[in-house]
Amino acid sequence: MKKIASVFIGLMFIIILIPSNNVAAQSTQDIFPVQPQSVYTDSEPIVISNNLDFVTQNWTGSGTQVDPYTISGLNISNTQFCITVSDTTDWFVIRDCYLKSNSSSGATVYLNNVTHGRIQDSFVGGEMTGFYLYNTDTCFLRRNSVRGLMVGVLLQSAIRCNVRESLVYRCEVGIRLDNSFECNIIENRVYANSETGIVATRFTRENVFYENYIGFNAVKYVQGQYVEGNAIDQGILNAWDDGSGRGNNWSDYVTNQTYQIPGLTESLDQYPSLLDVRKNPSLSGTSNLVFITGSIGHLVQWNASDFLPVSYQMYLNNRLIKQGWWENSQYTFNASLLITGVYNLTLAIYNGAGNVSRDQVFINVLEDVFSEIGTEYVVLASGLSLILVFLALYVIKRAKFE
Repeated sequence: MKKIASVFIGLMFIIILIPSNNVAAQSTQDIFPVQPQSVYTDSEPIVISNNLDFVTQNWTGSGTQVDPYTISGLNISNTQFCITVSDTTDWFVIRDCYLKSNSSSGATVYLNNVTHGRIQDSFVGGEMTGFYLYNTDTCFLRRNSVRGLMVGVLLQSAIRCNVRESLVYRCEVGIRLDNSFECNIIENRVYANSETGIVATRFTRENVFYENYIGFNAVKYVQGQYVEGNAIDQGILNAWDDGSGRGNNWSDYVTNQTYQIPGLTESLDQYPSLLDVRKNPSLSGTSNLVFITGSIGHLVQWNASDFLPVSYQMYLNNRLIKQGWWENSQYTFNASLLITGVYNLTLAIYNGAGNVSRDQVFINVLEDVFSEIGTEYVVLASGLSLILVFLALYVIKRAKFE
């Protein structure tokens, strides 16, 4: 009976201490322009050499502006290149893909002599170049996440192309324009790149850059002060605002001044703003957990957000168990798989300004003592718990009438 009593007390202790697993909803407010799909289809590299290839390879669509050929939902990874399109004029779209090459000499996505191409809502990584648009006309990159490359986006001999609403970070150079004309670089976040954020080289002309968030690129300590390599303009007649009040947001902007772009042309952003990300990333999660080993449904969940997300790390008892690019607004860990013991689970998230937030969850997985005492004792303990509940209700009712 002593064993039964101790089991019953332990059961009541667990009921009292187990917290709710609910995590308060938190809007990311477009902080992540693109998040991974729940399911991707693994695919071999794709090569499109002319308009007819879209038909012979059975891509959906008809090649018009309202019904473009569509390549979507693919995971192409650990290959020399992922997607190459050349010598096409039909409209096509690549969207919702996860693309990562392993070549040190090529590009993850390469467009050559292409008109009317669109790539959107995709993740692009690799080693050399992410998007390489060469000799292209009227092509669009929108809402992509580009990271961890030598050059994130390269426009070379491109005309009337657009790069919009994308994250470009942790590359050596974020966005580079060579010999390109009348391109628009708008509403991107270009940050934490190790050499330069945006580069417009010689012979670039009449390109427009505005409403971008450019910061914390190539931060170096020079002659007693920190210097950032956010942008360089060596081209001709490039505009760093739209002429009507919309400039860019710079992490090294000095209030009440115009912003001069380093480079031979001494271009100006006449309407600059400060990109101020001094706060740590937002991170909220599950309360501490207590449960019996073998039971299910015990998830640790975190909601995470920041304007300049970079990476995350997860530790179990100070041992790194998971890490990667920060590309989700929510992270989970299935604690039900843990054996009996006490655990410290920690999530750390890092942003482009060098700030970090950490949250710890303590997990106590108790031994299943019921498996040792037999079914009849479990039934008896359950009956005793009901009796205690009725006694508690009786005492409360008596107290109200006295």
